[in-house]
Amino acid sequence: MKLNKIAALSSVALLSMGLAGCSSSTTTPKPKNISYSQLSSYKSRKKVINKDLAKKLKKDQKKAKDGDDDYNYSLYLYKVQTWEDQTIAVNVDKDNYMNLSTKEKVAVGQSIDTLVKKTLKENHVKGKNIFITIYDEDGNILVPAYNYVTLKFKNKKDQEEANVPVEYQNALDKAQSYSDNMHMSKQGLYEQLTSEVEGFSKKSASYAIKHVQANWNKNALEKAKSYQKNEKMSRNAIYDQLTSSVERFTPSQARYAINHLPK
Repeated sequence: MKLNKIAALSSVALLSMGLAGCSSSTTTPKPKNISYSQLSSYKSRKKVINKDLAKKLKKDQKKAKDGDDDYNYSLYLYKVQTWEDQTIAVNVDKDNYMNLSTKEKVAVGQSIDTLVKKTLKENHVKGKNIFITIYDEDGNILVPAYNYVTLKFKNKKDQEEANVPVEYQNALDKAQSYSDNMHMSKQGLYEQLTSEVEGFSKKSASYAIKHVQANWNKNALEKAKSYQKNEKMSRNAIYDQLTSSVERFTPSQARYAINHLPK
C-alpha cells in the first residue's frame, strides 16, 4: 500500500515560523517563508474549488471502495496544513509546503477533520477559528483557507485504524490468525489473547475481538467438522465439546454447527 503524507501545522508551530504577528488584514507584513498572491479572485474561486474537490474525493472514495488498486487509500493523497490566519492560509503557495520540516509531517491514515482536531488538542488551542490548506501529493494547493469545521472528509473505518496503538494491531493480527486457522470462538479468542502465552492486555484483546473478521457460526462449524472427521465424535458429543470451557462457543453457534454437519 502506498503511503503518502499529511502535513499539519498548529498555531504553536506557526508562531515558531514567525507568523505571530499576522492577522487577517491584507496589509499584514509578509512572513519571510510564505509568498503571497492576489486576493481578488479568492471569493469567486473558493466555491468552485471546494465543489470540484468534493466531487473528486467522492469519486476516489467510490473507486477505492470498489477495490480499484490505483485508488486504494486515495482519500489520503492530500496533505493538510492548519492556519490561524485566513489571509496567510489563502495565499500560501507550493514553496511553503516544500519547506515544511519532517517534524511537521504526520503519517497517513487520518482524515483531515481528525488530523486538525488532533493538532489543536496537542497544542491546547481552543475556541479559535482555524483554517486549512489542502495540498495534493506533490505539494500543489487544491483548496486554500477551508474552515476545518465545514470540511466533510471522513472515513470512519480508516480513521480508526490509523490511530490504533501497535499492541492493539498486534492483538488483532493474532486474533485474525487464530480465527482463520484454528476457527476459535469469540470467548476462546479473548481468553487466548489474555493468557500467559500471548500476554495481551484486556483492552488490546477487547479491541481485537471487536475488529476481527470472523463468522462465529462458521468457526463453530469448521471446528465441529474437525471433531467429526478426526476424532470420530457423535453429534451430541460434538455439541458438548463446542459449548465446553475448552471451546467456549455459544449454544446457538453450536446448534448451527451441528445442523450443518455432513450427514
